[in-house]
Amino acid sequence: MNLGLGVEVKVDLSHNHSTTTTQPGAQNPTIIAKPIELDVAIKANGNDKDKLVKILASMQAASPFSSLFAFYQMLQTVPGGLLKTLTGDIKVECPQFDASIIDLANPPPGDIGLAIQAAQATGVAAFNSLPTGTRRCMGMYLKVGSNFTLIGQKPAVARTAP
Repeated sequence: MNLGLGVEVKVDLSHNHSTTTTQPGAQNPTIIAKPIELDVAIKANGNDKDKLVKILASMQAASPFSSLFAFYQMLQTVPGGLLKTLTGDIKVECPQFDASIIDLANPPPGDIGLAIQAAQATGVAAFNSLPTGTRRCMGMYLKVGSNFTLIGQKPAVARTAP
């Protein structure tokens, strides 16, 4: 079902799941420990309130076992709900996600695979023993189709765990 919504998916590989890390030279150099998650931005394609109300009605009428209804329930937890997309994006953090979005057990090749390795390293010693190039790949990755692109530049200096 095409809901007429735009969705932007980012994979947040900015954190290690088990230890804080430090990014030398950053404005806020200490980065908290946090599991890998998706940051999803939902936006309306246009500003037709009547259309959004119809979209909400179709979501609400969906089978309670469907992913569409689950999406509707998630939107109910967002202040302003779907109608907020008339004035801006809705940002949703998704700590649990399907491997069809990104398979953490079998990471894609390239920088994102290295960033996953750094984000999943367990403990200070394991994190600090990763190659410098691997630790420099951490960050936020935009998913476009089946490709992932680091948002921004790699830092000049690799992170360390204290």
